[in-house]
Amino acid sequence: MKILYIAYSCNPYAGSEDKIGWNVPYAAAKAGHQVWIITKEEQREPVERFLEREHVENLRVDYVDIPSIYKKLYKGPLYSGRLNIWHKHAFPLAKKLCGDNQIEIIHQIAPIEFRAIGPYKKIRGIKFICGPLGGGESIPKGLKCYAKGHMTVEYIRAAMNNFSRFALRLNGRLRNSDGVLYANNETKEYLKKVAGKNASAPVMTEIGVNESDLMAKIQKDSRQDITFLCAGRLIYRKGIDLLFDAMELLSDHSNYTIKIVGGGSRI
Repeated sequence: MKILYIAYSCNPYAGSEDKIGWNVPYAAAKAGHQVWIITKEEQREPVERFLEREHVENLRVDYVDIPSIYKKLYKGPLYSGRLNIWHKHAFPLAKKLCGDNQIEIIHQIAPIEFRAIGPYKKIRGIKFICGPLGGGESIPKGLKCYAKGHMTVEYIRAAMNNFSRFALRLNGRLRNSDGVLYANNETKEYLKKVAGKNASAPVMTEIGVNESDLMAKIQKDSRQDITFLCAGRLIYRKGIDLLFDAMELLSDHSNYTIKIVGGGSRI
């Protein structure tokens, strides 16, 4: 199969979305599919360094850049604006690659946030899949104390979510997609009124872990000593403080270890 992956975040040496944006296309290529990737210009050095070491015959990567002014303007909670501008620049290249190579499927794998679904369904004769889509989550009222000092960012994010959901109602990018995956049930529920036939699309975590398989493993490996692994940026939204507070509720006789892997200036 010939697949074009839209992966703004794509780095074989990084984690999070960068790793997702690389691993999925790379695995498809290793499985024998003809794969193209469109990613941002900033990923050129790590991607080409990896491919020099481990060449994959049926994998091609193209890079798209945007004017630096947009990178300066759209930061933090406004980051989705940068992503949507990048999609506009990537679209002509995607259209050309599809026409020149008879590509069958376009999969937008990263960014995963629903606020930045690209216009690739406009390319005729191509199936367009997006996701897993996230970004529709909000902090429950009872847990907003953990966002102390960050509520302005949360209000901006909520406003952008409402605007983006309204935009999806108008442009139909979500409901017209040929396939959708949701990263979590919160995002699926948030978007169900604008998703059309895709309102009942499946939920799959970005890292591809099946919840039932994970629970089966936990039960199989159940023992008195428990290790909790937290992997991610050390920011308030990751809930590290909540985890610490929850641990204090455990019995004094509980034996557990918390391992935290991630970077950040503060929690």
